[in-house]
Amino acid sequence: MAWLEGWQYRKSHEIVGSTAGSQTDYQVRIVVHKGSGTDDGENVYCNNHCQDDFGDIRFTKDDGETTLNYWREKYTSGDEATFWVKIPSIPASPNSVTIYVYYGNEQATYTGDPDDTFILAFDDESTSVGSLPSGWTDSSSGDCSASVQDDEAYLGTKSLKLYDNDSGSGNYAVCHSPSIDWSGKYAIRFYYRYNYSTDPAIYHSIVVVDSTGSTCWLLRPYQDTIRVLCIYTDQYYNKVDSTGLNQQNHWYLLEIFIDNEAGQITNVQIDGTDVDDPNNHLPISWVNTPHHFKFYSMGSADMGNSWIDGFIVRKYADPEPTHGDWGSEETGVQSGSADLQSTFVIQQEASKDLSAQLDLNTFYITDVYVSPESVQRSGTTTTTLICEWFDQADKDAIYYECDFYLREPDNSTEKGPFSGSVSKISSRTYKATYNWDPQDSDPVGLYDVKAVVRRS
Repeated sequence: MAWLEGWQYRKSHEIVGSTAGSQTDYQVRIVVHKGSGTDDGENVYCNNHCQDDFGDIRFTKDDGETTLNYWREKYTSGDEATFWVKIPSIPASPNSVTIYVYYGNEQATYTGDPDDTFILAFDDESTSVGSLPSGWTDSSSGDCSASVQDDEAYLGTKSLKLYDNDSGSGNYAVCHSPSIDWSGKYAIRFYYRYNYSTDPAIYHSIVVVDSTGSTCWLLRPYQDTIRVLCIYTDQYYNKVDSTGLNQQNHWYLLEIFIDNEAGQITNVQIDGTDVDDPNNHLPISWVNTPHHFKFYSMGSADMGNSWIDGFIVRKYADPEPTHGDWGSEETGVQSGSADLQSTFVIQQEASKDLSAQLDLNTFYITDVYVSPESVQRSGTTTTTLICEWFDQADKDAIYYECDFYLREPDNSTEKGPFSGSVSKISSRTYKATYNWDPQDSDPVGLYDVKAVVRRS
């Protein structure tokens, strides 16, 4: 089984298929905890082996090395983080697919991308303030605008702001998404916040625009005591009334589940709670092929703003694939030595250059030097074995171990390990020494010297 180079730990995880059939490029949520606990469902614990910001978390296919697209939705430093992972293929129930969660790499940084993970995403964190992500457009009128701003955010430091700064009626803030593939079932998920000045009759809406330009309202809060989710059908609004959206200046999590093949809104959730009656699914009004989203904010005679954060469109199956078993924590081995399988090892043999086999720079432990490369044993004279190395991590000496090994002249027996005394001789530079005292029983001849460096 291959190993993701540079990472010290991993756990395997089974994703069990849905009875609705096999799925491709399906997004699965996984919650990663820094501390210790019992792995269960979507929750996995790293036993304090990952970074506080979870920037070293990676996901791979069952081969252990093919990385998967992912997005870190949110995290609490040193506590937990929520990730979404795109699984290329999940078989139908009762079969399952295995993925790996890797962690434990001090040099790794977060590399997730929502655009690569979802059908559609609004990536506000990597977008400059005052701009929109590539493919998104602002068609606001009057003094209104739609752009990424950093005055309010739920997940990070930025969000999409629909800014209605026009006291007159008829002008509005609007932002259009790129076109997407609407086939099958999907879920629209986002965090939402709004406010107004004095007039509550402000439209803060998310709209689906079809190929002819006609619109279908998905979300339209209205008035200050009740908020309404509306599906526009032949000049008529089918309403799901909910007092759960009646508080301005508050972030809500909304998720709208759509079965485009059946022409239905199958469920609506606010902060994880169902607000749609599953026995009375709302019909979808669009006749022509849906094309893109439009975010819309307009006050009838006053100013009001709304913010969208973490907007994604993901695949959805009913029922969804489920989380299966978690494997125990495995420790990575960067050496092929059978007797070192339980240790995270970075090694350099003095008698053989392993730089072509081991990418030592991945670990930032480099320039491993062993002296002498070989020892001629003819008597019982003490020989000092030395290993020096460089580590960009610049840790204290107590974080390192260095073991020496001697291979006997007939190459059949390896003596050791002999634990060296480690010291830090300068910034990022370390040295280990061991005094070898040959015994009369040791064969006479030339011994090859090997050193193994470990960093905890």
